[in-house]
Amino acid sequence: MTKKRVESFQWLLLRLPSLNLLVSHLLYVKWLLNGKLGSSPHIHAKKVVIEHAKKYHVHTLVETGTYRGDMVYGTKNVFKQIYSIELSEALCQRAQNRFRKYKQISIICGESSQILPKILPQIKEPCLFWLDAHYSGWITSQIGGGY
Repeated sequence: MTKKRVESFQWLLLRLPSLNLLVSHLLYVKWLLNGKLGSSPHIHAKKVVIEHAKKYHVHTLVETGTYRGDMVYGTKNVFKQIYSIELSEALCQRAQNRFRKYKQISIICGESSQILPKILPQIKEPCLFWLDAHYSGWITSQIGGGY
């Protein structure tokens, strides 16, 4: 598959939530059938975050690496406060628009090593950290390069 076709498919996934959900479920089934080898799919990651929030009675999530905002969306009804940090300006703006009606969600643009020290003093209770910031190709950013 050419790079242009991959980017076209990724563009569709960003704009068609039902297709994105179907692909996510298929990747999860494939991961399970392969004996849970490799990186866990997003559906599993969201499940783990929710289980930990409930088990430890945590009401605040701090995420690095917003990407499309899938973790934020999947946990918005679990946490009273969500902070998500995204390095890519384009992805950050997209997520800010997506979650602008949710008062408990803060999407912050910037490098997590600079943003975390600014938001940590605001958190007065135990919180769950989901450190997921990494370069994933395509439209994600990376320090010292990327888009």
